[in-house]
Amino acid sequence: MKCFLIIVLTLFLVSCSGDGSNSYYRPSKKSILVDEISSDVFKKLKKENDLYPIECGGRMMHQITLLHWGFCYHKEIDVNEARKLLLTASDQFLKAFNEDPRIRSYLATYPLTSKNIQVNIFLKNPDGSELGLDKLRVISMNEGVLDYMIRSSETGRLTTIDKETYEEAAEKLASSVTR
Repeated sequence: MKCFLIIVLTLFLVSCSGDGSNSYYRPSKKSILVDEISSDVFKKLKKENDLYPIECGGRMMHQITLLHWGFCYHKEIDVNEARKLLLTASDQFLKAFNEDPRIRSYLATYPLTSKNIQVNIFLKNPDGSELGLDKLRVISMNEGVLDYMIRSSETGRLTTIDKETYEEAAEKLASSVTR
């Protein structure tokens, strides 16, 4: 029994040693580039728009077909402000990825458009607590469609109160700026 314990302990210690160079996961150049470009945009959006990044991902098994980012925003806003915030974030990512020649060969579609990205923004109070019922809670752009969601006082569930395409939102934003 003692001999068995020594063998098991020895195997355990030997298997845990090393520098990790036998690791199966090594991020691909594509993943590293996505992280680098996203990180630059995250910093800019946090500094200029108070958007706090909380998630990043996408569909990129072979080629990059979709990229996804999520944020927290600690302020109550209306649909017009939400539209501007979503378009600002989306346009920053599209610009950064489309202008970086290092990522181009990994993109299934070039240039990337609003149909190739997702941006989710979760709205909170300044102290981080949940906003009240019937207030905007989640604003998102999913493959070219913007959704504005509240937590309904009637059902207690997230409910979409407005939906528009990226193009419609951009047109509304442009017309509100020219007034």
